[in-house]
Amino acid sequence: MVHFPDILKNCLESLQSAFYYAIQSRRYGSHYQGVYPVKCNQDQFIVEDILALNTVIVLEQEEELDMIIDLSKKLCIRPVIGFRAKLRTKHSGHFGSTSGEKGKFGLTTAQIVRVMKKLQILGMLDCLQLLHFHIGSMIPSTLLLAHGVSEAAQICCELKG
Repeated sequence: MVHFPDILKNCLESLQSAFYYAIQSRRYGSHYQGVYPVKCNQDQFIVEDILALNTVIVLEQEEELDMIIDLSKKLCIRPVIGFRAKLRTKHSGHFGSTSGEKGKFGLTTAQIVRVMKKLQILGMLDCLQLLHFHIGSMIPSTLLLAHGVSEAAQICCELKG
């Protein structure tokens, strides 16, 4: 495999620059934060490049944490970590079969607790910065959306203690 790190770095810097310009020109009161789901490409070199740019690395499976920890130690950086929660909220709309506890991606509550304990033991709990979730595609009612957001808020509150 041929690896072109400068292409990825250039694309990410260009994206960050575009957001920075838009934020400055509109006097927006916040900042841009890149987010990278590890499931998109688990290639070690890609993830290293992403980590080096202070992008939030989103875990979709528990096993991905070990790679992030190992690479961040190798690069001598503290990663910015997020995780995708697998909500129990399920819907019957299009792609409904991939929602809820049987969904392919995301961490269950038990997995989230294990990830947090591991980060705490390693002195890296402060690296956890993002809770991400999907209810599914083409949600047929706003009531389901309200249930999903309520469930995610409950997870967040429980994690904060």
